Amino acid sequence: MSDKAQQIQQAVNAKLVAAFPTATVKSGWASSYLRSVEQWPLITVAPIVTNGSYSGKAVKDDMQLHIQIVENDGGEPETLPTRLLNHLTSCRSALFSQQLDDRHNNWHGLLNGQPTEGAETRFIEPSAGQPYAALSIILTISYSQTME
Repeated sequence: MSDKAQQIQQAVNAKLVAAFPTATVKSGWASSYLRSVEQWPLITVAPIVTNGSYSGKAVKDDMQLHIQIVENDGGEPETLPTRLLNHLTSCRSALFSQQLDDRHNNWHGLLNGQPTEGAETRFIEPSAGQPYAALSIILTISYSQTME
């Protein structure tokens, strides 16, 4: 992953940490962390697709990040759907809401334009015998950089 892509992933993580101050936010895939979660929900961010176009040393890259929000039923499985809907609202607010000091909503120039949801968000129901349900969100971003 390029330096700019890493900066963007760090920005996504920082926005999610701010939106979910008691959550566990990690880079990578949820399955890597499920056994060691101390604070729910578990939120993971991992790149899934990148599509660069090159012009000399300049690169314009359209990248998709997979954000998973995994919630434990905490002995109250009937509350999982509502909690996941609340998490979805918080996540969208953190990633897509325009900030007063970021007029173009491009994360202070880090992105070429506003981020978008790359596909419909999916609710992942618990597997039989497992206390976890999840949201799967695809974040599409576009950025440019110069290769050194």
